[in-house]
Amino acid sequence: MRKGKFIVIEGLDGCGKSTQIDLLTGALHNKNINTLTIHFPRRSDKESPLWGTMIKKFLDGYYGNIDNVHPELVALLFAGDRYNAADEINTNLNLGNWIICDRYVLSNIAYQGAKLPYENWDSFYKWILKTEYEYFKIPKPDLQIILSMPFQFIENNLKIRKQNFENDIHEQSMTFMKNVEKMYDWIIENIQDDIKSLRYNEIKNINDIHKDIMQMLDNQYF
Repeated sequence: MRKGKFIVIEGLDGCGKSTQIDLLTGALHNKNINTLTIHFPRRSDKESPLWGTMIKKFLDGYYGNIDNVHPELVALLFAGDRYNAADEINTNLNLGNWIICDRYVLSNIAYQGAKLPYENWDSFYKWILKTEYEYFKIPKPDLQIILSMPFQFIENNLKIRKQNFENDIHEQSMTFMKNVEKMYDWIIENIQDDIKSLRYNEIKNINDIHKDIMQMLDNQYF
């Protein structure tokens, strides 16, 4: 049996990842490909024993704001969540199913690295990769797509979330989100393996973005 593919869509909160994942899974189903979709981070112990509740507490501000907890400690929470999902991901891949993830290791690098001085970014990303892939031995994606939209689009979407009381502590500071955007740009420039960038300088129709993603997959897998 042919092993399934492991696809990750990355990007800032509010960039449209969830919408594109829904469209992608629908398109794959139309190709008779079974999929498992996982949205990281998972925020309950039912979804992710031990780590889920602590992640929710952190994102809800229970441990303080984003400057109160060292990013390496926060990174370990999110790494533990992915470790909990590793067996399920590997099992499905071996059954020939495709895994579609909303966020994965690059989010840990981008969101926690953005809290550190620029001169620490390189050592931090190397530490994350070693921790998650070598120590926790989680599966590596076949393709990671970083979706970049105009920041005004991001900001407008996060304002709507705030009005609906849906935003977490990472989403409350636009200054921090801009730093995360810079960190994603750094990742694109410095980490080449299995990473593709979809950067839009103006707002695009969601179906046009979906076509661009499917074109990437068609070029590599179909």
